[in-house]
Amino acid sequence: MGEDSVRVGDGKVIVRQWESSKLAAQVLDGHDDEVTGIAVRSDGGHIFSCSYDGTLRIWDACTDTQTEEMSQGSAVYGMALCEENRMIALELGDGTLRVLDSVSKGVLFEDTAIYPRRIWSVSLCPNSSYVAAGSLDGTARVWNTRTWARVGNGFKGHEY
Repeated sequence: MGEDSVRVGDGKVIVRQWESSKLAAQVLDGHDDEVTGIAVRSDGGHIFSCSYDGTLRIWDACTDTQTEEMSQGSAVYGMALCEENRMIALELGDGTLRVLDSVSKGVLFEDTAIYPRRIWSVSLCPNSSYVAAGSLDGTARVWNTRTWARVGNGFKGHEY
């Protein structure tokens, strides 16, 4: 039985894998500020990381090398990955929700005026039919990813 873990912080992504009491560690060094989010493809081949430095980076997990760096123009506070429909959802420090195609890296959707305060969390439905974002203003908003129409007027109820 194996157990994997990923630790982030101070611009480094540290990946550890425990198998048969052997420790193999990878340090993926490249961000210029704290790493705020991490996602690993289910095949283990690629690792996605985001940071306050405003970048999304893709790493080859087999060679420990960075394969892509994409500037987002604002600090990236977190991310979600859904492989089935090739989507990466990003929460940016300026309150923007951005959804990228994980293969072409093109912007599929962007909403820049959704929250008066910053986005705190983002999630993609396992089949990528919905993306949700939650904010420090106590609301959650959901979009249908086939039409990019917002579902309802937002869900309010949490207090900060």
